[in-house]
Amino acid sequence: MDIGVRTNRNFNRKPVLYRKDKMNNDPLYSRLREAAWRRKLTPGETAQLEEWLAGHPEAERDWETELALSGSLERLGDVPVASNFTARVVSRAQRHSQQAGSPERDWAGLWRRFMPRFAVVAVGAIAVLVGYGRYESSQRAKIARGVATVSEVGTIPSAEALRDFDTVRVLAEARNDERVAPDNELLALNLR
Repeated sequence: MDIGVRTNRNFNRKPVLYRKDKMNNDPLYSRLREAAWRRKLTPGETAQLEEWLAGHPEAERDWETELALSGSLERLGDVPVASNFTARVVSRAQRHSQQAGSPERDWAGLWRRFMPRFAVVAVGAIAVLVGYGRYESSQRAKIARGVATVSEVGTIPSAEALRDFDTVRVLAEARNDERVAPDNELLALNLR
């Protein structure tokens, strides 16, 4: 079993040990290995393991490493736990649940979570309002220019001047269009 060191794809940038060989995914081997972690194997399990290892000699070194590691951990012994360990855990859990449910903490969390979103919406709303205000003022300016233009015209022509407006318009169009010759009879009638 080769052990290598890898530092890429590790968020805290500390070296990580990994195994270069493939780990065995056989369910029988995995079950026996987990049983060996918890207790001594029974004679039946030992016979199964020996039979399996005879068929897979490459895993024997891995099994020996597992046994050595399990033995080392057993020799370490259990760590003594304080007599008030349970009471301390329960009181800390109660404090944590009280702090997590406090209204001040809930409002602060909501404020931190929704403030950036609210800021984006507020900037968008202000941009829309300013744009709408400019549009309205430009429309008012157009209307003011139109009113100023109409007021500069002076008086409206009399009805007598507008009576023959259609005839004059047709003549102006005919003059612009070279294909249509002026109608002399119509001109004679209008001049009388």
